[in-house]
Amino acid sequence: MTKEKFDGLWKNGFERKIDEIKSCCSDKILFDENRKEFIFEKYSNIRDFIKERYMKNKDGLLDRHKVAAIMMKAILIVEPFQLSKKDNGEILDTEEIPILAWFANEVFAIYCANVIVSSFLINEEDTKMKDVYKKGLVIPDCRNEDSYLLQLAKELYYNKVEGHFDVFAFANILFLLEQYTIAINSSQTSDLSNQNSCNDV
Repeated sequence: MTKEKFDGLWKNGFERKIDEIKSCCSDKILFDENRKEFIFEKYSNIRDFIKERYMKNKDGLLDRHKVAAIMMKAILIVEPFQLSKKDNGEILDTEEIPILAWFANEVFAIYCANVIVSSFLINEEDTKMKDVYKKGLVIPDCRNEDSYLLQLAKELYYNKVEGHFDVFAFANILFLLEQYTIAINSSQTSDLSNQNSCNDV
C-alpha cells in the first residue's frame, strides 16, 4: 500500500470510525491524531520485514488480506486510542469505562482491515464483486453472549498483551470472512436483513 492510498483510505474510511468510537465513548477515550504517520511507518516496516523474511519474490505485491492484517498489527502496536485519565494521572474507574473504550484500538483495527479488503475488491472491474462488497464484510452470527466482532477484538487484545500477532493467521481469518461475505451476498435465497456488517462495529 502506498502512502497516497493510505491517506485516501484514512480520509474516506478510517476517520469515520474514529469519529464513531469517540462519539460512543464520550470523554472516556482520546485519539492521538499525531499517531497517524506512525501507523503508516510501522505498517511499512512490518510489510518490508514480511516480504524479506517470507516471500519468494521480495519485490512483489502482497495480497489484500496480508496488507489488511499488517495494518491491523501496526494499529495495535501504535495504539492511537488511549483511555482518558483522572487529574492524578490514573485511569478512570472500571465501571465508568464502556467496553468499546477498552477495545477501541482492536475495533478500529478490524474496521480498517475491512475497509482495506473492500477497497481492493470494489476497485476491480468485476461489477458483481462490487455489488457483493458494497456494504463491507458480512460477519457471522454468534451463539455466545459476545458478538463475533467482540470476540475477535478480544483475541486481538490478548495477542497484544502476549506480545504476539500472527499476520498470516489473521490474513487467513480475513480471507475466510471475505469468502463468507461472497457466499452470503451471492445467494439469492439468503435473508441478509439478519446479517451484521463490519461497518456496524
